[in-house]
Amino acid sequence: MSPPGPRPAYRLRHRDRIFPEREFPERIAEIQRLHPPGQGWTPPVKAAFLERFRATYEEGRAFLESRFEEGATGREIVRGHAYLTDRLIQSLWRLLPDYLETARRSAPLCVLAVGGYGRAELHPHSDVDLLVLHDDTATTAAAFAEPLLHFLWDMGLPVSNALRTPEECIGDADADITIRTTLLEARLLAGDRDLYDRFRETFLERGRGEPGDFIAAKLEEQRQRHARYGGPVYNLEPNVKESWGGLRDLHLLFWVARHLHDVATLRDLVKRGVLSAGELRSLARSQEFLWRVRNGLHYLTGRNENRLQFDHQRTLAERFGYRDTAATLAVEKFMKRYYRTLRQVVALTNIGLQTLQQAGAAPEARPAGPGMRYRGPYLEAERPEEFQEDPARILTFFADAQHLEELPPLEAGTLRALWAGARNVDGAVRADPRVREGLLRILSTPGRVAGVLRRMNTYGLLGRFLPEFGRIVGQTQHNLYHIYPVDEHTLRAMEVVDQFHREESPLAMESPLACRLARQVRRPEILYLGLLCHDIAKGRAGDHSLLGARVARRLGRRLGLDPEDAGIAAWLVHDHLYLSQVSQKRDIHDPEVIGEVAYRVRTQNHLDLLFLLTEADMRATGPKVWNTWKAQLLTDLYFNVRQALRTGVPADTRARARRIRRRIIETLQEEGFDPEEVRAHLKRVGQDYLLHYHPEELTQHTRALLGRAGPTIVEVAPHIRAGGTEILLYTPDRAGLFTLATGTLASLGLNIMEAKVHTTRDHWALDSFLVLDQEDRPVHDPRDRARIRDHLQAALTQPASLPPAPSRQGYRQRAQRHFHTPVRVTFHPGSAAGETTAEVIAPDAPGVLYRIARILNEFGCQIHAAKVATFGERTEDTFQLSHKGAPLDTEERRRGLAEAIRREFEPAEVSS
Repeated sequence: MSPPGPRPAYRLRHRDRIFPEREFPERIAEIQRLHPPGQGWTPPVKAAFLERFRATYEEGRAFLESRFEEGATGREIVRGHAYLTDRLIQSLWRLLPDYLETARRSAPLCVLAVGGYGRAELHPHSDVDLLVLHDDTATTAAAFAEPLLHFLWDMGLPVSNALRTPEECIGDADADITIRTTLLEARLLAGDRDLYDRFRETFLERGRGEPGDFIAAKLEEQRQRHARYGGPVYNLEPNVKESWGGLRDLHLLFWVARHLHDVATLRDLVKRGVLSAGELRSLARSQEFLWRVRNGLHYLTGRNENRLQFDHQRTLAERFGYRDTAATLAVEKFMKRYYRTLRQVVALTNIGLQTLQQAGAAPEARPAGPGMRYRGPYLEAERPEEFQEDPARILTFFADAQHLEELPPLEAGTLRALWAGARNVDGAVRADPRVREGLLRILSTPGRVAGVLRRMNTYGLLGRFLPEFGRIVGQTQHNLYHIYPVDEHTLRAMEVVDQFHREESPLAMESPLACRLARQVRRPEILYLGLLCHDIAKGRAGDHSLLGARVARRLGRRLGLDPEDAGIAAWLVHDHLYLSQVSQKRDIHDPEVIGEVAYRVRTQNHLDLLFLLTEADMRATGPKVWNTWKAQLLTDLYFNVRQALRTGVPADTRARARRIRRRIIETLQEEGFDPEEVRAHLKRVGQDYLLHYHPEELTQHTRALLGRAGPTIVEVAPHIRAGGTEILLYTPDRAGLFTLATGTLASLGLNIMEAKVHTTRDHWALDSFLVLDQEDRPVHDPRDRARIRDHLQAALTQPASLPPAPSRQGYRQRAQRHFHTPVRVTFHPGSAAGETTAEVIAPDAPGVLYRIARILNEFGCQIHAAKVATFGERTEDTFQLSHKGAPLDTEERRRGLAEAIRREFEPAEVSS
């Protein structure tokens, strides 16, 4: 007799409410009295039985859903659905031979549950995978299998099926790793036991293949799956089943263990020494939570939905009992638990897989570093028992490991010893001078910081030594801008700075300034401490920058930094958003803005450190946050402020304008332009225009305008400095021109990142727009640039009615419906005399700048400049405005304008 297949553990409460064991056979007997077996499987007979089967199925499912709403465990729901499905299929199997002559005459036949159903893990809308096993011709077997399957489909079961002989199973298993995996979980539901035993014996002898090949194939399958579903990182809408740390990773451990040792349940892993009892309990808790989440998704959507979309996260958080607080939303608490569960699944399944792979003779050890050695592909401690005896050794172990050329995975025994020792880490251990020295060593080794901290965080060790960091592990921010939990974002920012220090890094070409500055930093531990703490107070009530600065100062002193260095780290945390906000929302060429930033940073060292932290922070926020346009803004701001620090502030604007004029004239004269014509043009545009662009941009503008003729000039070209497309308009000034231009660009699907409006002394409009396409890329194709030019030329010379604002589309439309962004409009004194600064926070949407500009135009406002900064689901637009040459100084006008902008955006948000 072969070893048994997996047996379902149907220790269920309310079994009779799920499937009425006594009542159901009685109801079937009543139908049989009305329709005796001799009638055959006619449509009326089938319909009579189908009504009872379907009613029983729906009643059982409805009861299980009510149990879910009452807070039943995930295990009760998945086992309950499997139990209900088992009983109905078994009842049907017993019933059909009475009505089907072919069934009575057929050769040996049985039906097996395979896949997740074979494990008796059936979620509310999961597929019911069946294998009909036969030992005869397929035609004979199908004569019985087809009525069975059709009946189940008519009942409403989502059945997928296969019809095979044992020999066909072996052949298919050899050819397809997925089929081999499915057959590992095969479980007899009904039919011929001898046929099933013969299949099991044959499969165990010939169908499983070589263990090493199977494990390698499944690990490669896992790698591809993680890449496809966004791991091994977090994502905003994870797949509960397939993503990194999801249920599939649990299944993988079971499959490998079953392939090697024919285990029937995860509990058998303890008997085999693969997991400890404590590790199994932790893994079971993780499985239970993921089961509950997946059950909730199925009930919420009414389908086999495994993606935890924004629409569902908030609802499930409420159903699971999480509540909003002043500091944290319920959905953020729920997702924090979710992400921490994924981390635990990955750590524990990796340990189990490693233990299974290492069965047999251990590879020879090779020296690695102080107190450590290589064992095959793993790193192990020479004396792992030290970690429990002396927990400070945990920190020094990682500080020593930081200097290895590569940091390999940790050997399972070493990892278990680290976990055991970490339970003894308390305040006294954290105060141990070796811990302080080890942390400082880690932070003081540029280029290798993030790798060792990430490894400690992955294993749940970093938060034991830095409880402040432990609180942000898995901490999410429920928006479209911050796509990673805070701990992941922090480590990614540190990885960026590590790359700045590596000569072979791709960032050496992308960010030469940052790489050069990073290698010049004298005290890298200050920068890394600032990065470690810049978001460390997220999830607390209050300003996270202010609270994080306090943590940085306190932690700096704990590490032994002198008060001045700890103060610099605290200042970096306090001002970590400052440069990004200024570069994206203000005019970085405005002398007043440059002077303000120079006063704020005070020294060249502060500027360098804050620039590095800012770029790392932005790059690590998400793949779509950082682009060449933002890079150029930040770089230009850096150089402008550096110049101000060298020459002093406030700058002599007249002298600066003279220098710019001279540079432009000299450059264009070398190209053959008449210097007097250039000088006359620069006099006509005025000093203010010269002070709000980079000299290279001004040279390009002048070249384009002097080389063209006509009442309206439209120039569309790659921006000379930034990663965008610049559109230059030169046309007689008139009311509504800015609105017309932004509306035309919006209708072409372009995103306006920045707009500058200037009127020459002879009343011509000289406006520029920096645009990106819908994928946030420059417009590269010359044909597309020509199309933009032609549309704008036509709109400016033959004005018609304003175009409508474009509609939202696709993923962002669905996602943004879930995030309500309250519209806020605030007013401040403008940077120039006679102007007012208006800041508008609104839901992000195509054409948002145009929609606001149209309202400003209706209120008679003149727009002098505009900048657009997008943060996930919201946009923050800044306008420099005037009204009939004066600031918007009446409260009534400001209030009316703000109300009109709110009406423009909020109805769509509320109705959705």
